[in-house]
Amino acid sequence: MRTIKLIPLLTLFGWFCGCEGSDSDKLIITLSDNGKAVPIIREEMFEVQLEGNPSTGYAWTQTGGNDQIAKQIGEFSFQQRGNSPGSGGVFVFTFEALQVGYTTLKFEYKRPYSTNEIVQQTFEVIIVVQEKVGN
Repeated sequence: MRTIKLIPLLTLFGWFCGCEGSDSDKLIITLSDNGKAVPIIREEMFEVQLEGNPSTGYAWTQTGGNDQIAKQIGEFSFQQRGNSPGSGGVFVFTFEALQVGYTTLKFEYKRPYSTNEIVQQTFEVIIVVQEKVGN
């Protein structure tokens, strides 16, 4: 079981996370966490998984965040759902929590090759990195 210190930011605003766990106990952040603050322990890995369909020309791109606090590891991946050509799926961004603090990770869903393209959707999540307490 993970034990973490609650910091005043979380207590003050009363934000709660509906994040999902996974088999490897890696924290999974999804669209349902949009606008929320998510606590994570320093040096732990976590994923941001955002629904999308690249066959439409749209893709999720990270547009904000402090990589001194939470750094993206490698490039994003896409996990297609279904076997049909053009099926949607999930864009997966993997991060490591590097140092105590907080940062707002920001993402946009748009056509990456078009400079004048209207953003179809945005996603923001506040990552609150904390030290592990105890063992």
